[in-house]
Amino acid sequence: VTSDVEEKLANTPPEQRQSPDLQIAAPAIEAISYTGDKPDLREAFANLLANAMDQSTAKDTHPAFVDVLRQLTSDEAKLLKSFGHSGVFIPLIEVRVYSGNNPDDDYSTPLRQFSSIGYSAGCENPENIERYIDNLCRLELLRIPEGLKAGHSEKIYETLEQHHIVQTIMKKTQETSKHTKVQHKVATFTAFGKAFFDLCIVDK
Repeated sequence: VTSDVEEKLANTPPEQRQSPDLQIAAPAIEAISYTGDKPDLREAFANLLANAMDQSTAKDTHPAFVDVLRQLTSDEAKLLKSFGHSGVFIPLIEVRVYSGNNPDDDYSTPLRQFSSIGYSAGCENPENIERYIDNLCRLELLRIPEGLKAGHSEKIYETLEQHHIVQTIMKKTQETSKHTKVQHKVATFTAFGKAFFDLCIVDK
């Protein structure tokens, strides 16, 4: 643990270093010992500890960040890093399958918030993207505002709609009397999520 944090503090002058808040340090050091086979999470804990020891960033760290990290998978840490580097939002699509041709008909949602970012982020299980996003929203790192979409670039959504997972659902539906409709959505960082990203996910 010491070597990981020291490496992160390599460019922080000694006079700018301080003892970390025990509310952060104690549980973070305990938790990091269980991340030996999860380098993405281990690095996130090291970033948090290093930022808690840097006077310029310590005031922005939060004890809740430790609990959040404990509830993330390695894939979700990779997803956050990729998400943050992609900008302030990530486009999502929802696929609805209607029982008939009337928009008031009952419908199911085989894909509620699909994105291909799990593949580009190098996730081990990219097919779990929807539950990952659910968890990130549950932890208040992300939110999906009602009615908001990345309207400046429809090509982003066109690419998602051409993904083989989406196309498989569309083709299966075409073989029945049902029909599909695609909703465009977007996920964004919350203020808490952006701070978490800056202090835990971005390399110190």
